[in-house]
Amino acid sequence: MGCDIHMTVERLEGDGFDEDRRPLWQSMSPPKDEYGDYEWPEDRNYTVFAALADVRRRDTGTPISKPRGIPEDASGRARRMHDEWSSDGHSHSWLLLSEVLPHIGEWWHDWGDWLRSLPAICEAEPDHIRLVFFFDN
Repeated sequence: MGCDIHMTVERLEGDGFDEDRRPLWQSMSPPKDEYGDYEWPEDRNYTVFAALADVRRRDTGTPISKPRGIPEDASGRARRMHDEWSSDGHSHSWLLLSEVLPHIGEWWHDWGDWLRSLPAICEAEPDHIRLVFFFDN
């Protein structure tokens, strides 16, 4: 049985805060290809999964971060996805894109290209782009 990732890409909106000075994260739709289908990396890249949250690790490397849980200020899309999967999801976490970019290596394949393209797609700096994700088996 394989392991898949479920991810929402979020962008910090405006000056980054709502009227109560809470961070304001907006989910971003992934880009579409020429057929109108969403473009996400499709391969089960366990090197990426291990780096993001120590999932399916095959070596003795260190993850970027241990799973942090779903952020309290997650976007509605991230919350709905989390709620829909309920206990079938595991290793819930989030990372800023700026935390991920320095770790991209040759084994990241399509994932590296896709992650490097997010600042242009989201029209935001890497510190203002957040990946909210979890895994299933």
